[in-house]
Amino acid sequence: MTRTMYDSVDYNAIPHDAQMVAGYIDGHYKWPESAWARFPHAVHVQIAVFSTTQAGHVLDVEKGNASPQEAVGWVQRRREQGADPTVYCDLSIYPEVRKEFLARGVAMPHIWLAHWDEKPLIEQGTVAKQYHHQSEYDTSVVADFWPGVDKKNTRRVVLELTPEQEQMIDHFMSWLNMWVK
Repeated sequence: MTRTMYDSVDYNAIPHDAQMVAGYIDGHYKWPESAWARFPHAVHVQIAVFSTTQAGHVLDVEKGNASPQEAVGWVQRRREQGADPTVYCDLSIYPEVRKEFLARGVAMPHIWLAHWDEKPLIEQGTVAKQYHHQSEYDTSVVADFWPGVDKKNTRRVVLELTPEQEQMIDHFMSWLNMWVK
């Protein structure tokens, strides 16, 4: 299962009922608190554009924002603070991002990939993919669970057992209890 996320420099352009929203916590397009409050039921993804910002879930690595080289240091510092960080980058710059992490011996962070192919399919090895770009906002497909953004995965799995299976489990538990005593 996947989710849909919207991001924009103009938070008013994002659909009010968005399931997930990503917004900026620094830079020229920093969202005010009222922007985040506009989406009370959405998962909030905080984007930093400067590698010196020691907050946020995601570092925006693209021209005019953080560089692939700066991303490594930002990820290391965020990990030291207990965060599980993500790097956002375009498909064209991803090889350079990967090369920087490998060259410095730092484990890759989660990746939110920009690949505007109009296909809402998450690329292998990523947690999100920005697949649609338009003037008002961008649209991304997001994994069911995004480490570092979502709270610990607390989804419960409910098994439906046949009466025979329930009887077998009861019998096994009785046998186990007899031996544990």
